Amino acid sequence: MVLKGFAPSSWVPQVSLVFRVGLACEISLVGRFCSDESQSLINLANDLRMTIKQLAKHAFTGTAQTLLTAGLFGSFVDRLAYERLRQRRRQVEQRLKGKGLYGDVVERGPFKGMAYTSHWAKNRFEKIIGAYEFYLHGFLERICARQYSEVVDVGCAEGYYAVGLARRMPQTVVYAYDNDAEMIEHCLENAQLNRVRDQVRTGAFCEPSVLQNIPIRQKGLVFSDCEGYELTLLDPAKAPMLMANDILVEIHDFKDRAISTTIRERFSATHTLEVVRAESVRFADYPVLQHLNLQEIYAMVAEERVELMEWYYLQARSDTP
Repeated sequence: MVLKGFAPSSWVPQVSLVFRVGLACEISLVGRFCSDESQSLINLANDLRMTIKQLAKHAFTGTAQTLLTAGLFGSFVDRLAYERLRQRRRQVEQRLKGKGLYGDVVERGPFKGMAYTSHWAKNRFEKIIGAYEFYLHGFLERICARQYSEVVDVGCAEGYYAVGLARRMPQTVVYAYDNDAEMIEHCLENAQLNRVRDQVRTGAFCEPSVLQNIPIRQKGLVFSDCEGYELTLLDPAKAPMLMANDILVEIHDFKDRAISTTIRERFSATHTLEVVRAESVRFADYPVLQHLNLQEIYAMVAEERVELMEWYYLQARSDTP
C-alpha cells in the first residue's frame, strides 16, 4: 500500500506518530490526496485516537471518584465548593446592591421591614427578599397572632427568627441560643438595630436543663433548628416544661433516622401535630431574580440541604405539665 505522490520516508513517520499517541492530524490533512486503500488506515487511526480519549476519560473519572470518596480529600473539595458558592453569592449581592435592587431590609413575609447589619449571614439574600423558608410563613403568622409570653430560639444564628419574632410580639421575651459566639454577637447587633435589644436574652449552649429553667410566665414557644440536636433537646423526661408549651422544630432525619419517630412518640399524648414540608421557591414570586441567570438564581435561593426537610408544629393540649 503506497500513498500516491509521497515517498515512504515522508509518510511512515507520520503514521507511526498516529499509532503511538492516537493523533491523526497529519494524516487527516492529506486525506484528500490518499488512495481509497489508504483511507482505511486513516479510519483506523481515528478510531484509535477516540479509544485512547475514552480510556483517558475513564481513568480520570475513576481516579477523581476514588479521591472524592476519601474522607479528608472529599471534605476538602466540599469546603472549596462551599467557599466558591459563598464567593458567587457575594458577587451577585454586590452587583444587585450597586443597581439598587438589594439592600439591608427584609422586603416581604412575616418579618417585612426588619433591618439587617452588613455582616455576612448564611442565606442572607433569601432572608432579605423574603424567600427564606417561605413555607413556614403561615405558621409564623399564627405564632405572632398567639403572642407567646416567651420564645426560646435554639440555633438562632444571626437572629433572623429571634429578632423577627421580637419585632412582631413586643411583649414577648426571646431567649436566643447558639454555640457560635460570633453569631450571638451578630444577633445582638441585629436586635439593637431593630430596637428590640431589651426583649432578647442570649446564651451559648442550650441543653435540656437550661430549657427547663427558663421562666415561662404564661405560654411559651420552643423554636428549634439545631441540626439534629433536637433529639436530645426535646425530651420531656429531661425538660418537663416541654409538655405544657408549644414547639416548632425542623426535623433533621439525615442526622439520625430515629428523630422524626421519636419526636412524634414523645409528644403524642400531650400535643397536637402539624407537619409542613419544604418546598422550592417560585422564581416568579421574587422580581429581583429576573436580573439573574439560572446559575445565579440556584446559587442564591437553593437551600443547602441534603434531602427534603420537614418541620413539626406541636401545640400543647394543656397549659400545665
